[in-house]
Amino acid sequence: MRRRLTPMLLLVVVSCSTRPPGPHSCPDCPYTNYSMNLRTNVDILFVIDNSSGLLDEQDTLSKNFPSLIEALRSPRFSYKIPNLHIGVTTTDLGAGNYGLTGCEVAGGDGGKLLAQPRVAGCVPPSQPYIQYVDGVTNIEAPTTDPIQQVKDAFRCIALVGGGGCGFEHTIEAARRALDGKLNVNPGFIRNDALLAVLFLTDEDDCSASKPKLFDPTQTGLTDPLGPLTSFRCFEFGIQCDVNDRTLPGPRTGCQPAGDWLYSIDRYVTFFKGLKPPTWLLMAAIAGPSAPVEVKIEGQIPMLQPSCKTSAGSAGPAIRLEALIRGFGEQGLFNTGIDATLTHDVPVNLCSVDYSPALRKLGHTILDRIDPHWCVRPPLTADGNLTCHGGDTIPSNVGGLDVICQRSCLEQADCTVSITLDPNQNISVDVPRCAPAAFAHTDDMDCGATCPCWRIVPDGTGRCLPRAPYRLDILTRTWPMGSAIDARCKTADDRGVEGNIEASVDLATLPQCGP
Repeated sequence: MRRRLTPMLLLVVVSCSTRPPGPHSCPDCPYTNYSMNLRTNVDILFVIDNSSGLLDEQDTLSKNFPSLIEALRSPRFSYKIPNLHIGVTTTDLGAGNYGLTGCEVAGGDGGKLLAQPRVAGCVPPSQPYIQYVDGVTNIEAPTTDPIQQVKDAFRCIALVGGGGCGFEHTIEAARRALDGKLNVNPGFIRNDALLAVLFLTDEDDCSASKPKLFDPTQTGLTDPLGPLTSFRCFEFGIQCDVNDRTLPGPRTGCQPAGDWLYSIDRYVTFFKGLKPPTWLLMAAIAGPSAPVEVKIEGQIPMLQPSCKTSAGSAGPAIRLEALIRGFGEQGLFNTGIDATLTHDVPVNLCSVDYSPALRKLGHTILDRIDPHWCVRPPLTADGNLTCHGGDTIPSNVGGLDVICQRSCLEQADCTVSITLDPNQNISVDVPRCAPAAFAHTDDMDCGATCPCWRIVPDGTGRCLPRAPYRLDILTRTWPMGSAIDARCKTADDRGVEGNIEASVDLATLPQCGP
């Protein structure tokens, strides 16, 4: 539905009009229908590197975790949070049957969720994962605040230690944790829940399809597999402009390749098969994918860190980035948005604060489950244009952009209804919000008018530039299984594939009057 348009140099200024519909208004313009099955369930899986040297990063994640929870608060949930399942597993799947140091257990943690208390005196969940449903948790903690119980319980179980295998099977661990055929974590994934996966690691993925990669009998620089270090994961899982372990120096053009590790395409296909596109989010806090440089120290090739600060260091996560990028807008890699500063804040494993990335994940989750739709500039019942004052709106016909001179979105011709019980077909109409609500783009409490609908300029960036507005439903809570249907008169009508079936030149439409 989203298209990018070449910026136009020509602008048409649209002024207010109090005239009745004229020859250029659009009383016969089509109505666009929108529908959404409401979801209030969210499942979040954390895959945390438990190899040596990650204790500080685990501590940073657990301390910053409340930023994610706070970002999930919304007036739609009475400023509470969605119904959550939160699970933690590690990157440890062992290293075949070789019994290497730190990899003694064949299969490692196997993708199983871990809920053992890691902090003295802390209270873990009573199940292998944290559960918060309708304000009730599975955590028998002294505090009576269920949201605080969730925050405290995560820190209790997320400090997974540093004794795990140094060959991190990061992506494969997530697959095993979520694969319904393996069913190692029964009850964690819910069919009606959005799923988010977050990886935290200081090295790239080493999900080996051939356990012989970890053969300890080869140790020399000129042996087929080279010295027994995690450099093997890079050498046999990544293709660069230079692929010779005996040649130190920078590498460019590095991409996942080879058959020693499972292909990234295999994992993209698997994860996409778990949920519909907008029901799945993939995120990573890891090392930047560049720069890539190899050094040789004492006949041992070593991949140099791609980031290094007082908070830690991390190698280039090339495979992880390729996986995350495979999900487009559903992928978040080493970046965050600080809601208070309103600008991008880079976050990677070496950052001293992961809060911006966790806030972005929370906001993105909320954006997926909150009821709103991207809409083209809506029209009044008479077919005049409604818009937000000062906006430049790309015209879909005629090649002239439109400058909106007056805010009048509250005059949009829309009808909205909520089906509370699909089995009994019980539905109620949702009234229009007060005009003041159309002027605020942020979440707001609709007070005594709940529920109500409004149209506001999109502030998420997901709708721009083709559909600069969003139809937003303000309410405090939704009964499970509810669905929303909306119908708005718009300047174009999109079919199920997003194609414009009918359109009107916005530049010819008078703007709505007072």
